[in-house]
Amino acid sequence: QPQTAPVPNNPMLATASFLFALFGVGWAQFYPPSPVNPNEGVLWSNLELRVRTDWGLVCAFLVFLMQVGFVLRESGNVRSKHIANLAWKNVAAAAIATIFFWFLGWGFAFGGDAFPGQERNGFIGSCEYGLQSCGGFPVELYPKFFFQCMLALLATIIVAGGIAGRALSVGYFVFVILFSGFIYPVVVHWCWSGAGWLSPFTNKHEFDRLGTNGLLDYAGSGVVHLVGGTAALVGAIVLGPRQGRFAPKRIVENEIQKDMRRLAFGAHNKMAASAGVFILWFGWFGLNAGNTALMPSVGGAMLSGRIVVVTLLAAAGGGFIGILLSFVLSAGKKIDLEMSLNSVLAGLVSITAGCALVDPWAGMVIGAIGALLCCLTMKILQVAKIDDVLSAFPIHGMGGIWGLLAVGLWTTEGNLARAYNITSKKYGLFYDGGWEQLGVQVVAALVIFGWTAVLSGLVFGILKAIKVLRPKPEHEVIGLDEIVHEVPAHELTSIVDELIDERLARLKGGPLFHSYYPPPSHTAPAPSISYATPMPVEVPSAVLLAHAPSTPQVYSSANPEFFVM
Repeated sequence: QPQTAPVPNNPMLATASFLFALFGVGWAQFYPPSPVNPNEGVLWSNLELRVRTDWGLVCAFLVFLMQVGFVLRESGNVRSKHIANLAWKNVAAAAIATIFFWFLGWGFAFGGDAFPGQERNGFIGSCEYGLQSCGGFPVELYPKFFFQCMLALLATIIVAGGIAGRALSVGYFVFVILFSGFIYPVVVHWCWSGAGWLSPFTNKHEFDRLGTNGLLDYAGSGVVHLVGGTAALVGAIVLGPRQGRFAPKRIVENEIQKDMRRLAFGAHNKMAASAGVFILWFGWFGLNAGNTALMPSVGGAMLSGRIVVVTLLAAAGGGFIGILLSFVLSAGKKIDLEMSLNSVLAGLVSITAGCALVDPWAGMVIGAIGALLCCLTMKILQVAKIDDVLSAFPIHGMGGIWGLLAVGLWTTEGNLARAYNITSKKYGLFYDGGWEQLGVQVVAALVIFGWTAVLSGLVFGILKAIKVLRPKPEHEVIGLDEIVHEVPAHELTSIVDELIDERLARLKGGPLFHSYYPPPSHTAPAPSISYATPMPVEVPSAVLLAHAPSTPQVYSSANPEFFVM
């Protein structure tokens, strides 16, 4: 007789299905479908509204394409044994962030703006959770929600770059929920809502606003990039560096060992990293120009053309400085590709706040200075042994801070009027606009950095304390692809990675890492280790080394007693 297939017994899946069904039934009962707006026909007969809507959606599509650029860039810069896990986490994080920005984030960011009688305050929004809790959601606001959701995804994926290669999925997803549902939306409310204490759109007759104009952050140097970059920096500090990324304090490495360490932890696929930067560059035109569809600008079409030119020049200025700087630092011997790519992105981040407010030549200068600050911050983090894998803070954090400050220096009176439809005598310091706007930009940068750093540190610290933030050391050694997904993303590159690791382990100049152990896949069991002990080898290798002496030593052929082969 034919055998019936066994019914899978998965209580977790059954429980999740029941909760989703219960949530759907409850939502339908408490929030019925939105009523039809009798004025919809009149709204969509407005040609300007239709053009703005279509243009905003196209730009939002370009912003979503930036997710592809980030995935390519991240997968090219991490070690090949973590690629599949990184790609999966980015896809899952995009889905989770979308759900929680829809469910909570939009309400905290813009809740009450579409309903004049709704009680609001300058700190946080109070309704429109799930786009329903205030009543029928206005149909003309769906494009704005879509664009803002893309910005939330953008801020979220920036965080992944700072903690790549050493974060557990569970802990990271918990952070994504809190980040996209609360930490990021509150900053959006401050800076872009109709009631925020920093927002230029706040009605000063109803709410208090800092300064005459409020914070001028046209496309998100502070709101998006500074928030994401700060969270990435805090995550990198709390997690600690990848195993073997930096030499122990009492070890002095020779140049050969430093080069091998850079080889092991450098970009394993420079083509993917470079392609990712070009896709990000392309998507940035939609990020900056798309706000003309959302803001009360004058001459939106012509303003969009000007914005993309300023954006292009800022990226070019940053890229040129990166090429020149790497050439000068190496005394004309080589060009650092990573520095050049990061400089392009730093230029783009730096101009995001002022893309509609500064002249084209000023945009190029802002991008160039942003690239310089990015390269300097990269060096500072390396000296401090903070393992920011994709330089998320130097690019997005420092670039975001500089972008906000640059607005207070180079904003012109005419550009302010065109971009925000504001007539004001408070604008850029270099154009005799006074110190006020620069002061507002400085205060906003400090507050945004402090808010994000404190809350992100609290969340990451709790996740680390309950041991759901970082994998076991031996799992990092083997690679998250094999541990979580059972197969590496690229068989060939994984083989090359292992060969590099074996070369590191058998380097004639001495051991690169001062404690090795066989991983669990070998017959010999791995010893009990923790992050407080000397970091183990980054690779699965059965090389055994004696403990390093307490006095500082230079690993070289003059110290052969350190080898026990």
